[in-house]
Amino acid sequence: MPSSFTSSIMSDSPLPMSPSAPCVRLLKSDNQRLLVYDYVPNGTLESHLHGKRKPVMDWATRVKVAAGAARGIAYLHEDCHPRIIHRDIKSSNILLDNNFEAQVSDFGLARLAMDACTHVTTRVIGTFGYLDPEYASSGRLTEKSDVFSFGVVLLELITGQKPVDSTRPMGDESLVEWARPLLSRALETGEFGELPDPRLEKNYNEAEMFRMIEAAAACTRHSAAMRPQMGKVVRVFDCLADIDLSNGVRPGQSKVFHPVQLVLSDRHVNRTACSRTTHGRAHQVKFSCNV
Repeated sequence: MPSSFTSSIMSDSPLPMSPSAPCVRLLKSDNQRLLVYDYVPNGTLESHLHGKRKPVMDWATRVKVAAGAARGIAYLHEDCHPRIIHRDIKSSNILLDNNFEAQVSDFGLARLAMDACTHVTTRVIGTFGYLDPEYASSGRLTEKSDVFSFGVVLLELITGQKPVDSTRPMGDESLVEWARPLLSRALETGEFGELPDPRLEKNYNEAEMFRMIEAAAACTRHSAAMRPQMGKVVRVFDCLADIDLSNGVRPGQSKVFHPVQLVLSDRHVNRTACSRTTHGRAHQVKFSCNV
């Protein structure tokens, strides 16, 4: 049975059109419906980060890809009518054109946001390693599930590591859980430690790295209510804007999500205060983030 999004796309409804959320053309023939995308010669982000025969993606390109993907997801969440929840944001679903402009692809699991908000599902769908823990626990799908998945992609760009690695010690197989204490330390002290991809050989802008770490920490918070909207994340990447992502929560205050927190966090999300402290490095600003 097709999803509401698939049914809408296969009708005469407008298709998503954005430089970072490409579409596509719809071809109809008898009982067949085909979505046609532009050819992207540079393949997927996953292949560049984790492929064995690819050159190391430099830092400037990683920032460019992160910004482009953020714009694409924000377009789906905020500018499409009705709004769309992708539900399977991951590095293999981010395509790169000839200029390494990111394009969000594969809408096979997508849902219309208005339908996702009408019920709680017992069938949780997504990709292991990218799956929002709150959605997995409660069955409640929102745009913030895409935000969490995007945060995992940011961690891939920062660290060069896969979202799941069975060679890590037990409990640290998940990139998110492995990174949490390192993110907290980076935000509190400004020391990046083991987070940056060693293949970069420290060839990155420290202010950009700090902001990328801050965005990843904010997007992967356990509580969906405490994650930023994608539009806010986009503004972070636009000239590394001075945007507060803290939502009033300090580093290290994150707790594992429990379903009863859903109601409490929804009630208080609009009443949280924002705090920030000046970061030690010149021209950098440190914002408190819940990791």
